[in-house]
Amino acid sequence: MLGAGLSLQKKMKVPVLPLVHNSGDCWPAHRFLKYPGKIKLVIGAPIVNISSSAEAAKQTENWARERLNEISLEDN
Repeated sequence: MLGAGLSLQKKMKVPVLPLVHNSGDCWPAHRFLKYPGKIKLVIGAPIVNISSSAEAAKQTENWARERLNEISLEDN
């Protein structure tokens, strides 16, 4: 899905606003039980002037993985 959004971003010439959250730590996917905890949301700086959708996807994914690792490590 990221690729379709980035294709639209390039066509419309608007920045990409990356964000990541750790809700999966409290609300695991496909599970009935939910756990108490704090959910953190990190909003990154807009990504502009992207040459290709593939490059934007790579840059956004790398940013998201790094931030998710950071907020996961804060709890340990």
